Amino acid sequence: MRTAWAARRMNRDRPSIPRNDTVPSIHDLLDIAIRIPAHNRIELRDRTIALFLLFTHARQSDITGIYRHHATFRVGHLPLDAPSWAQGPSRAAPMLTRLGYIPDYKHRSNHHVYVDVRYHLPKRAAAQGLRYGNWVRLLEQPFSPSTCPVYHLARYLTATKALDIDAVPLPNHEHEEFRARPLFVSEGRQHHELKESTIGGIIRRRVIQYISGRKFTPHITRACSASYKIAYGVPRD
Repeated sequence: MRTAWAARRMNRDRPSIPRNDTVPSIHDLLDIAIRIPAHNRIELRDRTIALFLLFTHARQSDITGIYRHHATFRVGHLPLDAPSWAQGPSRAAPMLTRLGYIPDYKHRSNHHVYVDVRYHLPKRAAAQGLRYGNWVRLLEQPFSPSTCPVYHLARYLTATKALDIDAVPLPNHEHEEFRARPLFVSEGRQHHELKESTIGGIIRRRVIQYISGRKFTPHITRACSASYKIAYGVPRD
Protein backbone atom coordinates (compact mmCIF):
# COMPACT_ATOMS: atom_id res chain seq x y z
CA MET A 1 0.00 0.00 0.00
CA ARG A 2 2.75 2.43 0.95
CA THR A 3 4.56 1.66 -2.33
CA ALA A 4 1.39 2.40 -4.36
CA TRP A 5 0.83 5.64 -2.42
CA ALA A 6 4.40 6.74 -3.04
CA ALA A 7 4.07 6.01 -6.76
CA ARG A 8 0.87 8.08 -7.00
CA ARG A 9 2.48 10.92 -5.08
CA MET A 10 5.50 10.89 -7.40
CA ASN A 11 3.30 10.89 -10.50
CA ARG A 12 1.38 13.87 -9.13
CA ASP A 13 4.47 15.84 -8.20
CA ARG A 14 6.37 14.96 -11.38
CA PRO A 15 3.81 14.43 -14.16
CA SER A 16 5.04 12.75 -17.31
CA ILE A 17 5.91 15.01 -20.23
CA PRO A 18 3.14 14.82 -22.84
CA ARG A 19 4.19 13.30 -26.10
CA ASN A 20 4.61 15.89 -28.81
CA ASP A 21 2.78 15.62 -32.10
CA THR A 22 4.83 13.19 -34.16
CA VAL A 23 3.13 13.86 -37.49
CA PRO A 24 5.67 15.62 -39.72
CA SER A 25 4.91 18.97 -41.27
CA ILE A 26 3.26 18.85 -44.67
CA HIS A 27 5.90 21.32 -45.85
CA ASP A 28 8.64 18.85 -44.95
CA LEU A 29 6.94 16.11 -46.95
CA LEU A 30 6.37 18.45 -49.89
CA ASP A 31 10.07 19.33 -49.85
CA ILE A 32 10.82 15.61 -50.12
CA ALA A 33 8.19 15.02 -52.82
CA ILE A 34 9.45 17.75 -55.14
CA ARG A 35 12.94 16.27 -54.96
CA ILE A 36 11.67 13.07 -56.57
CA PRO A 37 13.15 13.18 -60.10
CA ALA A 38 10.65 13.42 -62.95
CA HIS A 39 12.80 12.58 -65.97
CA ASN A 40 10.91 9.45 -67.06
CA ARG A 41 7.42 7.96 -66.73
CA ILE A 42 8.12 6.04 -63.52
CA GLU A 43 9.67 9.01 -61.75
CA LEU A 44 6.91 11.32 -62.97
CA ARG A 45 4.25 8.85 -61.80
CA ASP A 46 5.84 8.54 -58.36
CA ARG A 47 6.13 12.30 -57.83
CA THR A 48 2.55 12.83 -59.02
CA ILE A 49 1.25 10.17 -56.63
CA ALA A 50 3.13 11.70 -53.68
CA LEU A 51 1.75 15.18 -54.41
CA PHE A 52 -1.73 13.80 -55.05
CA LEU A 53 -1.83 11.99 -51.69
CA LEU A 54 -0.61 15.05 -49.80
CA PHE A 55 -3.10 17.46 -51.39
CA THR A 56 -6.20 15.26 -51.36
CA HIS A 57 -6.10 13.48 -47.98
CA ALA A 58 -6.75 10.28 -49.96
CA ARG A 59 -6.07 6.73 -48.89
CA GLN A 60 -3.68 4.77 -51.05
CA SER A 61 -6.53 2.38 -51.84
CA ASP A 62 -8.65 5.35 -52.97
CA ILE A 63 -6.42 6.42 -55.84
CA THR A 64 -6.42 2.90 -57.26
CA GLY A 65 -10.09 3.64 -57.96
CA ILE A 66 -9.52 6.65 -60.27
CA TYR A 67 -9.97 5.98 -63.99
CA ARG A 68 -9.56 8.03 -67.15
CA HIS A 69 -13.30 8.33 -67.52
CA HIS A 70 -15.74 11.09 -66.69
CA ALA A 71 -17.29 8.86 -64.02
CA THR A 72 -14.22 9.41 -61.83
CA PHE A 73 -12.10 12.06 -63.57
CA ARG A 74 -13.01 15.40 -65.13
CA VAL A 75 -11.15 18.58 -66.02
CA GLY A 76 -12.32 22.16 -66.39
CA HIS A 77 -11.44 25.78 -65.74
CA LEU A 78 -13.12 28.58 -63.85
CA PRO A 79 -12.51 32.23 -62.95
CA LEU A 80 -11.16 32.93 -59.48
CA ASP A 81 -10.76 36.23 -57.70
CA ALA A 82 -7.15 35.46 -56.81
CA PRO A 83 -4.41 37.96 -55.95
CA SER A 84 -2.08 38.93 -58.76
CA TRP A 85 0.79 36.82 -57.42
CA ALA A 86 -1.40 33.69 -57.66
CA GLN A 87 -2.32 34.33 -61.30
CA GLY A 88 -0.32 33.56 -64.39
CA PRO A 89 -0.24 31.45 -67.53
CA SER A 90 -1.34 27.88 -67.04
CA ARG A 91 1.29 25.22 -67.65
CA ALA A 92 -1.26 22.41 -67.51
CA ALA A 93 -3.85 23.87 -69.90
CA PRO A 94 -1.90 23.41 -73.18
CA MET A 95 -1.26 19.73 -72.39
CA LEU A 96 -4.84 19.08 -71.27
CA THR A 97 -6.18 20.90 -74.32
CA ARG A 98 -4.11 18.72 -76.68
CA LEU A 99 -5.38 15.64 -74.83
CA GLY A 100 -8.98 16.77 -75.43
CA TYR A 101 -9.95 17.40 -71.81
CA ILE A 102 -10.58 21.16 -72.14
CA PRO A 103 -10.97 21.88 -75.88
CA ASP A 104 -12.73 25.19 -75.17
CA TYR A 105 -9.91 26.62 -73.03
CA LYS A 106 -8.83 30.18 -73.78
CA HIS A 107 -6.21 31.74 -71.59
CA ARG A 108 -7.35 34.39 -69.17
CA SER A 109 -5.20 35.60 -66.33
CA ASN A 110 -7.85 34.93 -63.69
CA HIS A 111 -8.87 31.47 -64.98
CA HIS A 112 -7.55 28.43 -63.17
CA VAL A 113 -7.57 24.84 -64.41
CA TYR A 114 -9.04 22.28 -62.03
CA VAL A 115 -9.17 18.50 -61.87
CA ASP A 116 -12.07 16.76 -60.14
CA VAL A 117 -11.67 13.17 -59.02
CA ARG A 118 -13.79 10.71 -57.13
CA TYR A 119 -12.90 7.21 -56.13
CA HIS A 120 -14.61 4.03 -57.26
CA LEU A 121 -15.58 1.91 -54.24
CA PRO A 122 -13.61 3.81 -51.57
CA LYS A 123 -13.81 2.35 -48.06
CA ARG A 124 -16.31 4.85 -46.68
CA ALA A 125 -18.64 4.73 -49.69
CA ALA A 126 -18.49 0.93 -49.91
CA ALA A 127 -19.56 0.68 -46.26
CA GLN A 128 -22.61 2.81 -47.14
CA GLY A 129 -23.45 0.78 -50.22
CA LEU A 130 -22.33 3.52 -52.65
CA ARG A 131 -20.26 2.94 -55.78
CA TYR A 132 -18.39 6.24 -55.74
CA GLY A 133 -17.08 8.68 -53.17
CA ASN A 134 -17.54 12.45 -53.20
CA TRP A 135 -15.84 14.61 -55.78
CA VAL A 136 -12.53 16.15 -54.71
CA ARG A 137 -11.25 19.24 -56.54
CA LEU A 138 -7.62 20.12 -57.19
CA LEU A 139 -6.82 23.63 -58.45
CA GLU A 140 -3.78 24.41 -60.52
CA GLN A 141 -1.11 26.49 -58.79
CA PRO A 142 0.52 28.48 -61.62
CA PHE A 143 2.74 30.23 -59.08
CA SER A 144 4.28 26.93 -57.86
CA PRO A 145 4.42 24.26 -60.60
CA SER A 146 6.88 22.10 -58.65
CA THR A 147 4.26 21.38 -55.97
CA CYS A 148 1.20 21.46 -58.25
CA PRO A 149 -0.55 18.09 -58.63
CA VAL A 150 -2.65 19.36 -61.57
CA TYR A 151 0.46 20.26 -63.56
CA HIS A 152 2.08 16.91 -62.80
CA LEU A 153 -1.12 15.04 -63.67
CA ALA A 154 -1.17 16.81 -67.03
CA ARG A 155 2.45 15.79 -67.63
CA TYR A 156 1.72 12.20 -66.61
CA LEU A 157 -1.36 11.95 -68.82
CA THR A 158 0.70 13.26 -71.73
CA ALA A 159 3.53 10.81 -71.08
CA THR A 160 1.16 7.82 -70.90
CA LYS A 161 -1.21 8.81 -73.71
CA ALA A 162 0.21 6.33 -76.22
CA LEU A 163 0.44 3.37 -73.82
CA ASP A 164 -1.73 0.32 -74.35
CA ILE A 165 -3.31 0.41 -70.89
CA ASP A 166 -5.51 -2.47 -69.81
CA ALA A 167 -9.08 -1.25 -69.35
CA VAL A 168 -11.10 -2.35 -66.34
CA PRO A 169 -14.87 -3.06 -66.36
CA LEU A 170 -16.82 -0.72 -64.09
CA PRO A 171 -20.58 -0.47 -63.43
CA ASN A 172 -22.43 2.76 -64.03
CA HIS A 173 -25.46 4.01 -62.10
CA GLU A 174 -27.76 1.86 -64.23
CA HIS A 175 -25.65 -1.21 -63.29
CA GLU A 176 -24.40 -1.50 -66.86
CA GLU A 177 -20.71 -2.05 -67.36
CA PHE A 178 -18.30 0.22 -69.20
CA ARG A 179 -14.57 -0.13 -69.56
CA ALA A 180 -12.14 2.51 -68.31
CA ARG A 181 -8.38 2.83 -68.15
CA PRO A 182 -6.85 3.45 -64.70
CA LEU A 183 -5.21 6.82 -64.03
CA PHE A 184 -1.99 5.45 -62.53
CA VAL A 185 -0.51 2.38 -64.17
CA SER A 186 2.30 -0.10 -63.70
CA GLU A 187 5.35 -0.13 -65.91
CA GLY A 188 6.25 -3.39 -67.65
CA ARG A 189 5.27 -5.42 -70.66
CA GLN A 190 1.65 -4.71 -69.79
CA HIS A 191 0.27 -1.61 -68.12
CA HIS A 192 -2.17 -2.57 -65.38
CA GLU A 193 -3.82 -0.53 -62.67
CA LEU A 194 -1.58 0.01 -59.67
CA LYS A 195 -2.21 -1.97 -56.51
CA GLU A 196 -2.42 -0.41 -53.06
CA SER A 197 0.72 -2.28 -52.01
CA THR A 198 2.62 -0.80 -54.97
CA ILE A 199 1.59 2.72 -53.99
CA GLY A 200 2.65 2.02 -50.43
CA GLY A 201 6.05 0.90 -51.73
CA ILE A 202 6.39 4.11 -53.75
CA ILE A 203 5.72 6.27 -50.69
CA ARG A 204 8.03 4.18 -48.53
CA ARG A 205 10.86 4.34 -51.06
CA ARG A 206 10.41 7.90 -52.30
CA VAL A 207 9.27 9.76 -49.18
CA ILE A 208 9.46 7.89 -45.87
CA GLN A 209 13.11 6.91 -46.06
CA TYR A 210 14.03 10.61 -46.18
CA ILE A 211 12.09 11.57 -43.03
CA SER A 212 14.45 11.92 -40.12
CA GLY A 213 13.52 10.67 -36.68
CA ARG A 214 11.02 7.93 -35.96
CA LYS A 215 9.82 5.37 -38.48
CA PHE A 216 6.54 5.87 -40.32
CA THR A 217 4.21 3.80 -42.46
CA PRO A 218 3.06 4.92 -45.93
CA HIS A 219 -0.21 6.12 -44.38
CA ILE A 220 1.67 9.11 -42.97
CA THR A 221 0.69 11.13 -46.07
CA ARG A 222 -2.98 10.89 -45.09
CA ALA A 223 -2.28 11.71 -41.43
CA CYS A 224 -0.10 14.66 -42.46
CA SER A 225 -2.72 16.04 -44.85
CA ALA A 226 -5.51 15.64 -42.29
CA SER A 227 -3.44 17.30 -39.56
CA TYR A 228 -2.73 20.28 -41.81
CA LYS A 229 -6.39 20.73 -42.75
CA ILE A 230 -7.58 20.44 -39.15
CA ALA A 231 -5.00 23.00 -38.01
CA TYR A 232 -6.34 25.54 -40.53
CA GLY A 233 -10.01 24.70 -40.08
CA VAL A 234 -10.41 23.14 -43.53
CA PRO A 235 -13.07 20.40 -43.78
CA ARG A 236 -11.41 17.07 -44.50
CA ASP A 237 -14.30 15.85 -46.70
